Amino acid sequence: MNISNQPFFRNDIQFPRIISEILATQNIDIKVLAESMDLDEAELNGLLDRAQMSWESAKKEFPVSKQVNMYVSLDGGTSYLPSNQGVRIVYPKVMIAGQDGRGELHINATHEGVITDVWIADQFSAPESDDNLGSKTETIDDIVCKLVDENQ
Repeated sequence: MNISNQPFFRNDIQFPRIISEILATQNIDIKVLAESMDLDEAELNGLLDRAQMSWESAKKEFPVSKQVNMYVSLDGGTSYLPSNQGVRIVYPKVMIAGQDGRGELHINATHEGVITDVWIADQFSAPESDDNLGSKTETIDDIVCKLVDENQ
């Protein structure tokens, strides 16, 4: 599977996207930003407009329904299904050192990375925050870098 063609990995799509999203969600001081970039405000606004137009064009070319962030296999790798919402896995009844009972290992894999949690709770219940014995978050970039570094 060639992921380099996926929109998430293409700078020509993601750079205009992040600029567009920043403009949509943040209060930007255009005057300060223009000065920082050695532009006048009209030039900066033109640049921001170009980024917005590029993003709008990319959205038409790659509608959200076609953007796949990750794939999962439930048959040992024979076939893969797109999973834009991520995957949650629960290992019930894991032994936890120093605890009277068993707990659960929760793994949440998303397009951003992996979150692992160890909980003391009944199977699949909604645990209380103080029932969390440990949590670890790793981004995809962190995981890839560690694996590459370990194998060089």
